Amino acid sequence: MMFRAYFEALAGSRRLAAVSIVLLVMSGLAEALGIASLLPLLSSNLSSSAGGQSEWFGLRGDSLALACVGALVGFGLAAAVLRFFADKWAYVVQASVERELRSKVTNALLKMKWSDYLQVSLGDGIKASIIDSTQVAVGTFAFLQAIGMSSIALVLGSVALVVNPIMTGAVLVFGAVMALAYRQAGNRSRVLSREIAVRAGDITESATDLLSNAKFYRSTGLQSRALDRINKQFSDYANRYARVQRFLPATRLGAESAGLLFIAVVLVVTITALDDSIAGALVFLALFYRLAPRLQAAQQTLLTARTLQSWWDAWKRQYDVCIEAVEEVSGTVVITEPSRIELDNVSFTYPGRSTPVLAELSCTLEPGQRLAVVGESGAGKTTMLDLVTGLVSPSRGAVRLNDVDLRDVDRAMWRERIGLVMQDSPAFHASVLENIAFTDPEPDEQRAWWAAEMAHLSEVVRGLPEGIHSQLGQKGATLSGGQRQRLALARALYRRPWLLILDEATSALDSESERVIQEALVSLRGDCAMLIVAHRLKTVQMADHIVVLSRGRVIEEGSWQDLASGNGMFRKMLAAQLADTPA
Repeated sequence: MMFRAYFEALAGSRRLAAVSIVLLVMSGLAEALGIASLLPLLSSNLSSSAGGQSEWFGLRGDSLALACVGALVGFGLAAAVLRFFADKWAYVVQASVERELRSKVTNALLKMKWSDYLQVSLGDGIKASIIDSTQVAVGTFAFLQAIGMSSIALVLGSVALVVNPIMTGAVLVFGAVMALAYRQAGNRSRVLSREIAVRAGDITESATDLLSNAKFYRSTGLQSRALDRINKQFSDYANRYARVQRFLPATRLGAESAGLLFIAVVLVVTITALDDSIAGALVFLALFYRLAPRLQAAQQTLLTARTLQSWWDAWKRQYDVCIEAVEEVSGTVVITEPSRIELDNVSFTYPGRSTPVLAELSCTLEPGQRLAVVGESGAGKTTMLDLVTGLVSPSRGAVRLNDVDLRDVDRAMWRERIGLVMQDSPAFHASVLENIAFTDPEPDEQRAWWAAEMAHLSEVVRGLPEGIHSQLGQKGATLSGGQRQRLALARALYRRPWLLILDEATSALDSESERVIQEALVSLRGDCAMLIVAHRLKTVQMADHIVVLSRGRVIEEGSWQDLASGNGMFRKMLAAQLADTPA
């Protein structure tokens, strides 16, 4: 199961992984041959002490000694060089696996059906992308090292078997016993590692919540309680992590102690009781001292890989959830000019629910026109926007662009033609220019200034220390709420959109900030179509057409003047808001 898991994790790097393993095996062979080259020298010296002198390959005496030492050095250098490149490629594989896993799960998350994405835990998504991917990559490196060390041990063991079969057999028995001990430790370690993976997800979720809502916690005096709660999670994670890691040194201590005692007993028995060759015993001893660390390293890296497999299981679960819910985008039609947007008898019901959010909705937005959508909370306004952007598809009916069903349109192309300003639009920890030209690999400063002018932001930018190159701090902390919304509008306009969507863009602003935004929008008349969702009815006064939603249905529509002078829901909402407005 572990081999299958890591084989799958190595899907994009198997060739490099194979190269690393082959180089490790070759380094082991070179190392074994180097040690074995001492056998002729030792045999010759022992024979000389006994009154004779052995001859190997036609060499004896100093010539044999020089040849043996040369072989030892040559094979040793070859082993070191081969090991260097083996480790180098193993680290390349580790980095490649980490990059690939992060990319795959992040791409899958962002390509999920929108309704399914909303159900994903943010903490689990971040953990899979950052923590799980890193741990799996480390486990992959350990897995490759385990295979490589096992292969080296096999090569050294084969040479040792030729030198001294009896002692090698005893070592193999001892190695099998140690393997069982490591296996038991690995099973227990993996159980604990699963618990750690779960705790890591909880910590990520809690940390994300704490840091993203820092203002709330600090302003309400709940900071200490929140810190106490997350510190307990940190402590629990640390304790469990320490419990997992202690298996490595404990198992290593037992293996090293038992190994030293074992080899001492085997040497004594072999030389005294079995009257074996001292030269062979010495060469075997040298081989053993190279073999033992490899066996131990193989067991330890295998234990590490087995422990970290739990992170692969966690990553795979999250990835499978994402992949199963990936949005099916089959549209290929490219719209080449500003579009007429039509919602034709559209109904939409979220999966798992029986009541539709929108029912039999029909309306049209012509290029350059301004359409406003108003209604109480839960009326379906945001869902309507999601239908227009293609985040969700109608359960019945159709959304059309220039008479082409949106499901047949290249949605990526369509979304690139949309500018979006939300109630809490993001401001990034970057310069003003980078915020306005966000994701543009080569920001056009002149175009950014134009967008800032159109959004009535240019005077604010000129007042910053470094102008358009000024850094805005975390979440645009150096700007006011109204200025951040104008920044978002400038970002939307930088794209030169066909459709500008304003989703409660001014609902959290003061009257003056709202007035500035409205002036900016009025100046854009005819440049692009606008779809405006607003709670404040004053915001939509400039709209060419207004649709009033209630419980997912259109109950009124018309111009501001028609609706305000009528006797419907719009007039009642307007009267209520005017009554709440201070004199």
